[in-house]
Amino acid sequence: MSVDHRAEALRWLSFAVGDLEAARSHRGRHVRPRIVAFEAQQCAEKALKAALILEGIEPRRTHDLEELRGRLPDGWRVKTHPSDLARLSDYAAESRYPDDLEPVTPIQSAVAVRQAIAVLKVIRVDFDRRGVDTGKLVGR
Repeated sequence: MSVDHRAEALRWLSFAVGDLEAARSHRGRHVRPRIVAFEAQQCAEKALKAALILEGIEPRRTHDLEELRGRLPDGWRVKTHPSDLARLSDYAAESRYPDDLEPVTPIQSAVAVRQAIAVLKVIRVDFDRRGVDTGKLVGR
């Protein structure tokens, strides 16, 4: 793993932290659940792409979280936890376009945030296990 990969991976991870901060800052305010769910999805997507970059793998331009984590080599905890990211992946497009889709409920947006927190947490732990300190990481 090169130093260049570390810096770029940390940059992506800091954007993931910022997206999670945005998703969580909406609690108690009148913000549409679809916006919260979208920010949660973006957090998980950027965190997964950060992990791929750390491994020297070019992340694909996709919002499919299952596909992204499937490209990670064995040893990344996020490969199994959280178990299902398919619904979270859906919020990348469903929450942005006014198609004939079911609206995102407050409960669904809360679940999306919890999943994003879980993804970010296990990826940060794995960064630290690989000698990349995320302790001072701030959101961008």
